[in-house]
Amino acid sequence: MTLEQLKTLAAVAETGSFQAASEKLYKSRPALSIAIKNLEEEMGFEIFSRDTYRPELTAKGKAFHEKAQRVLDQADHLSILGEHLALGHEAKITIAVNAICPLLSVMTIIHLFQDSHPHTKLNLKIEYGSGALEELYAGKADLAVTELPNPDPNLEAINWSTIRFLPVAAPSFPLAEYKHELNYEELSEFVRIIVGENTEHPQKFFAQNKTTGEYWTVSDYYVKKQMLLSSLGWGIMPMHLIQKDLHAGSLVPLRIKTLKQINVETYLLRKTNMEVGPVAQEIWKSLQ
Repeated sequence: MTLEQLKTLAAVAETGSFQAASEKLYKSRPALSIAIKNLEEEMGFEIFSRDTYRPELTAKGKAFHEKAQRVLDQADHLSILGEHLALGHEAKITIAVNAICPLLSVMTIIHLFQDSHPHTKLNLKIEYGSGALEELYAGKADLAVTELPNPDPNLEAINWSTIRFLPVAAPSFPLAEYKHELNYEELSEFVRIIVGENTEHPQKFFAQNKTTGEYWTVSDYYVKKQMLLSSLGWGIMPMHLIQKDLHAGSLVPLRIKTLKQINVETYLLRKTNMEVGPVAQEIWKSLQ
């Protein structure tokens, strides 16, 4: 069985005649008849009925034609992918993004990317803590958007955004009733909710009260916010994730000495010694 035989089958089934199929494929009618006959002998059943003037698919022929069309579609996609790769375009690009970053800009770029480069697979990794930077260093990510604790000559870094963090709690949480600036001694009496660096399984939630009784640890900011809204503790959250909650009053800012506001700089990063393909280069420029 060959692709040419399957193309012949598809053409005859689509046009309804060997003559029309021969004109479509630019092949002689006898050549198409031989191709179908050889395919039927190889398969061991009739694909087209000989009882009618015009060729009609048999019941087995219809089932076979349906699968054959899928194979032809996949062959077309493979051919296009081959041309895409021959031009130097990457088969896959991985972007690691720190979970504290606003994702709207990244999502916009991904949408444009899908339209212009449908044959390059994009792998987006949402990481916590130092996970995005670790993925970049390990060569598991082509680009990263995350914090950069220290300048590194092996990384090309472009300032991407400033993330503002704010200590908050639900208005029903006892700590929210304090009107004065809180100190650490007062804070230690109340449960704080933190996000742990669980980079291997970022979606897995675990809540664990540590032996001090001061911390509940979760593995993502969505769960952390839900716990804050449920008045289970206080915590520090990125502003862009809680703006609606602050506006609605379901979360309120806390007045904490030396912790009134925290700004974290994030960067668009790539390794200086890594060969960059045209699609990754385009995304790099777009993300800027």
